[in-house]
Formats: sequence, C-alpha cells, structure tokens
Amino acid sequence: EVELLYLREDRAEIGAHELHEVEEGVEGDRAPARREALAADEQVRRLHALGRVPLFASLSSVEKSEVARHLLHAPFLQGDVVTRQGAVAHWLYLVISGDARICDDSGGERRAIASLGPGDVFGERGMLTGEPRSATVIATSDLECYRLDKAGFEGVMRARPDIAEEMSRILTQRVAELDAWRARSPRRPGWQILM
Repeated sequence: EVELLYLREDRAEIGAHELHEVEEGVEGDRAPARREALAADEQVRRLHALGRVPLFASLSSVEKSEVARHLLHAPFLQGDVVTRQGAVAHWLYLVISGDARICDDSGGERRAIASLGPGDVFGERGMLTGEPRSATVIATSDLECYRLDKAGFEGVMRARPDIAEEMSRILTQRVAELDAWRARSPRRPGWQILM
C-alpha cells in the first residue's frame, strides 16, 4: 500500500507538471493571437466612436483609422472632474455616451455654462492655442469619452484644413457663448476672461 501511494504521488506530480507545460505552451501560442484580437476589437470601438462625432464624419476610412490610433478610452463616473479650468491642455475629448456640464470656476464659485452630450467635443481651445483650459468639465452622468492626443490632433489639422476650419468655428462660437454668459453674470472682483 505504501509503495502504491508513492507511485500515485509520482504520477500526480508528473501529470501536474506535464499539464502545466501544456497549459504554458497553449497560452504561449495563443497569447499573440489573443492580443491581436483584443487590439482589433479596440480599433473597431474607436472607429465606431469616431463615426458618432460629427466633426470627424467627413474623414475617409483611412483617415479615421489613423486618428483612431491616437485615441485613448477615458471613462468617467458621475461627478468626476474631467478637466479643470486653468489646467494645461493635453487632449481633445470626444463624448461617446453620457452627459457633462461645462462650468466656470472664476470668482470662487462654480457656475454651469453649458452641457455636453454624445457627439460633442471639448478641449479644442487648448489644443489649438496651447492656452490653459478655459472651463471645468464635470460628468453629470457616467461618461464615456475618447481622448485624442496632440500628435493625432495636429495630424488631422494638417491633413484636413476643412476640419481645422470647423474646429476654429466651434472655438469662436464657444468663446462668444462664454463671453456672453460672463457678461450676463454678476462680476466679482478679480474676474478675468480665461478663454
């Protein structure tokens, strides 16, 4: 009986060791394919997201693929501060789902200016001019965004002047809206236009 027990332990050890080698081999062989499949799925998600943003609707499929390479998924929970007024701008945000509020933090209190929803973009001023963020953006629901980095943004601006013009139009409209909102709001000492 004792000999039989040792034989069973040896078999169990050998079996477990061999099984571990097989599992490593299978995982090792499948890992690159799995990574490629995950990357392809993410690329499809990014392309779908770009298709939901009117600003990028005129891009060709090749151009969308190039822009998609520069997108980073950025989910936020309700109440999260997405960007803070005065911060350095590194990203253009594309709202995919959910809602956000643009707020002015001047004068020591936060005041709502406008709302954002699916298809909207924000952060264009900082990307176009290099100036700090002109407003704070807060998620008013769970918010799914993609962030476009500076290299991707500059590539689109160089390749597609029509999108650069549309981005300038959006910026001009938002500056006018913020200026009008601030003109209607009671001024406080120390206020300055940060757009």
